[in-house]
Amino acid sequence: MVELTRLNVPNYEEVVEVKDPSSGLHAIISIHNTLQGPAVGGCRMLPYESFDDALTDANDLAGGMTFKSLIHQCPFGGGKSSMIGDPKTLTREMLLAMGRAVERLEGRYIIAEDMNIGPDSVAIMAEETDYIAGINKDGYSGNPSPVTAKGVYLSIKACVQRALGKHTLEGVRIGVAGIGAVGSELCKLLIQDGAVVIITDTRQKVLEAFAQEHGLECTPPDQLHKLELDVYSPCGGSKMVTYALIEELQAGIICGAANVQLADPSIGAVLSDKGILYVPDVIANGGGIINISAEFQKDPHENKLIRVPYDRDIAMARAETIPKTLNTILDYAEHNNLPTNIAMEQMAKGLLASDRSTQSINPGLAKAIAALLQIRVQ
Repeated sequence: MVELTRLNVPNYEEVVEVKDPSSGLHAIISIHNTLQGPAVGGCRMLPYESFDDALTDANDLAGGMTFKSLIHQCPFGGGKSSMIGDPKTLTREMLLAMGRAVERLEGRYIIAEDMNIGPDSVAIMAEETDYIAGINKDGYSGNPSPVTAKGVYLSIKACVQRALGKHTLEGVRIGVAGIGAVGSELCKLLIQDGAVVIITDTRQKVLEAFAQEHGLECTPPDQLHKLELDVYSPCGGSKMVTYALIEELQAGIICGAANVQLADPSIGAVLSDKGILYVPDVIANGGGIINISAEFQKDPHENKLIRVPYDRDIAMARAETIPKTLNTILDYAEHNNLPTNIAMEQMAKGLLASDRSTQSINPGLAKAIAALLQIRVQ
């Protein structure tokens, strides 16, 4: 039987440790906030060095999902789950046990794919729970990578226009760190637009094969950020942007698909002081949650979500709003002399507060939120 142990984590609604002795599953499900709707977030599997590392990762990502849904006006709260172990050891029995764990949360958390846990894995979980999204099945959204990559691509274009005054990516030098599901799709979009793309990945064989297939320059992971780049695009694991990296960084823009990119939130202020335009991942990679939102709509008569047939064209059209969202937040950051990550957090928290009390928001923030809410996602 799956064992759920509730952990006391301040400022989180519910965090549970999941164990299933029969399958060997050991995981964490983190629910940060459900004021906007059920917590939605992917499940990843990594060989964490410790339980605390896995807990921190799940909690950081769950908080980010709350902000992401708020910023992109999706009817969800924030959640995330982490399975602890080498992905090579993943079994069907582990996935079924994870599905049973999600089912026991009674809809407070909706699980989807993430790093090393793809739509087919989530489909196995669906044998034990209905609280899933993003599987490869009629009516569901399936692989979100094309929509996520589209949002990152559009964010890069918006930043290049804003910071460099260029309306195309022709000749713009972009370093992509991580060519997984989203990073590889992003590279294809950048190449089509004439960008000079340099890539890296920790998987040497994957890196060399992708570089050869697309005629790209590749470099070791610890060298990419040192090259003369216009844009550095982190698309791998969490906390890739460290103090050490930014001391050597040659690019004037950071915009990528990875979640929780800053090793410490204070790095946002350092980037701002250095004149480096940083796009918080919550904004740039919002295509993933936008994609899932196309599976649902709010019931007009009851305070709950109902499933609707998924349409990829609708999801892609919604992703087209990301540059407007990005520029609204960058304008707010610029006008208030704030690091972009702090500006994003203020606006997300302001959106959450605006649902409860407009009196709790200062006039400047209220004006920025009003501008954000004009970006209607139909």
